[in-house]
Amino acid sequence: MNNKLFKSKLLVLAVAIVELLILSVSFFKLNSISYPEYVFSVLDMTEETDGQTTIWSSEDLEFPMGIYNVNILYSQGNIADGGAWSVAQYSDGSGELSDKTPLFFYVKESNYSFYAYNNTNVVNVLCGTDDNTVSTEIGLITVTVEKYKTLAFFMLRILAILLLIDAIVILVRYLVLAEKNKRKTCISLIAIMALSALPLFILDMGHGDDILIHLLRIAGLADELRNFQIPVRMQSMLLNGYGYPISVFYPDLFYIIPALLYMLGVPLFASYKAYIFVMTIVAVLIAWYSFKKISGFNEIGIWGALIYVLSLWRFIDVYNRAAVGEYTALCFLPLIMLAMYEYTHDESDKKKATIALVVGYSGMLQSHLLTTVILSIFLCIIVLIFWRAFFTRKNILCVLKAAVITLLLNAWFIIPLVDYYLSYDLIVKTSVNELWTSAISFKQLFSLDMLSYDDNGVSVGLIRSPGIPLLIIFILTVLAFAIKKIRRDKKWIVALSVFSLLSTFMVLDSFPYIFISEHLPLIYKIISSVQYAMRYNIFATLFLSILGVLIIMNLADWNKKIARGLMLGVSVLVIILWGVLTYQYVGNATHEATIGGAYYGTYTWDRQYLLSDTDREQTKNFDLYASEGVQITENSREDGTYKYYIDNPSATEGYADLDILMYKGYKAYTDDGNELDLGFGTNNRVRVTIPGGFNGNVTISFYEPIYWRIAECISLLSMISCVIAVVKIFRKKEV
Repeated sequence: MNNKLFKSKLLVLAVAIVELLILSVSFFKLNSISYPEYVFSVLDMTEETDGQTTIWSSEDLEFPMGIYNVNILYSQGNIADGGAWSVAQYSDGSGELSDKTPLFFYVKESNYSFYAYNNTNVVNVLCGTDDNTVSTEIGLITVTVEKYKTLAFFMLRILAILLLIDAIVILVRYLVLAEKNKRKTCISLIAIMALSALPLFILDMGHGDDILIHLLRIAGLADELRNFQIPVRMQSMLLNGYGYPISVFYPDLFYIIPALLYMLGVPLFASYKAYIFVMTIVAVLIAWYSFKKISGFNEIGIWGALIYVLSLWRFIDVYNRAAVGEYTALCFLPLIMLAMYEYTHDESDKKKATIALVVGYSGMLQSHLLTTVILSIFLCIIVLIFWRAFFTRKNILCVLKAAVITLLLNAWFIIPLVDYYLSYDLIVKTSVNELWTSAISFKQLFSLDMLSYDDNGVSVGLIRSPGIPLLIIFILTVLAFAIKKIRRDKKWIVALSVFSLLSTFMVLDSFPYIFISEHLPLIYKIISSVQYAMRYNIFATLFLSILGVLIIMNLADWNKKIARGLMLGVSVLVIILWGVLTYQYVGNATHEATIGGAYYGTYTWDRQYLLSDTDREQTKNFDLYASEGVQITENSREDGTYKYYIDNPSATEGYADLDILMYKGYKAYTDDGNELDLGFGTNNRVRVTIPGGFNGNVTISFYEPIYWRIAECISLLSMISCVIAVVKIFRKKEV
């Protein structure tokens, strides 16, 4: 054995042993820490009232650093929409450690967690009501505050620190031993990642327009995973506990990352920040790889990654709007365009292009459906433009193979989505999006104002464009054509120029949306599927970035100094504007606290996936309805399972309308294991048919239809097959 190799293996083994020793010592030390547990009743709390509201406050509770769970038991009361709440805060009033968590009637027990940051923390637990009539109904009984997965969280943090140290050591060693070009590439990509993620390290959690729903999605996903609903389809606590199939319609595959972290005890906002950081790394690596392959130059690939990942619209998506689906999809779009580019060039590797298309399309599909729909239309146009290159036997076989593989890999998501979409008359199918109301003026394309917020805290800043640096690329394209320096990929450059111009135009209020909606309703239905005109910035950002890569590639053939000068100038402008946006964001964004599990009830504003005749306001009504003579005397819910005690003394069949929205998948069973028939009741509630003379428990749970499970098996087998095939392809290349 080579002596140097032997020594390196010994070194790795020694480091691993030391780290295992550190983890072991940390485990026993952390496990020995005494964490207090407090249990008290409402009689032990201080009550204050001003005639309108009532607040009960615990005594000062002392905690070491860690994560704690607050459990509140209370009696019945028809409490909805935050009429009663609880919150944990520092005793000196310096800040809240959790959001105000509503206490809902249907639960009778609420749980939320908070993370104590300091070595010693003095905390008060408050319970309050916004209306004194509610305080007579809530009937507080006991409050328990106890340790919650603190050991798991701290061990995970220590492991993360050790892995980070390992990564830094490996990186430094690589940089020392690597060739100059590889060293330059590595440092450049790390710098782009660091700049892109800079706001994450300055704020605990900045405000974002959609931040609340995405934090709730993480918490809801974690809860359903704890209930062993795998994959998650129905989030049972949404819509005040009526249940909402958001995971059927809104892809959340990648959200498993923050959900698992949250399950391990990582605070919710930290889990979300970890997700942004991971997707930033993915975005930089995919953009660099794709643009390097398109241009044939590593330097241009790095530059393309810079202008794409640090684009103004991506900043707005990630930080200002918290548009998770959009910025996740943006990670994968360059791969799709790389595949399309490769298919139009005879000398390209078609197998790798097919892999890129499958990975890119699957990633986009699992991120944002609206982006998938519109980009697919652009891709069809590209195929028509390059029909001579595309319609070869090899290309057709590759594209068909990519399409089949993509469908098989994503069947687990597509089948339930299509099933629900075709089975119900959903609001999303009938809603009309007036894009002209969210369009901007031409002047606003050049705005850098993101500090304006409305009364509800939603940003109304004027940045709704791909950004000045990318718009400059369009000007460079015109100049390059004017001086006749476009030698390669002229057809691609023309197509991308048209797409870029069209996408940017569609953001503006001068685009004829109203005319199209009145005279070309079918076309309008397609282009309005994005819901907001500003979403066309996604495609403008993509097309302008690729256009920039191709223009610089052509200019480099003519004069490398001029090409590098332009790259440097645009890069400096990109970095300066990213700094300006970061400064505005950090200086003015509000802090978002951790959201507790019982806070799901606030998710009542979305209605896209409700049946069209469902009254959303009635999800705040927890009364149970039944046919004459049928009585529902008890009800409870735990771990996604609903249980009702129902009595039907009559000899005739009756029914009970329960506080669950009726979607395909629910099944009702008696204690004897007999299945009861379900149908649609009042306001599309689950209606259970109760046999005559029945007296006992009825348990309702969500079960996937068998063909959904078959689709999941197909996707799993396809994934395994794809991994094996890809490994074989790359092994052959190495040989």
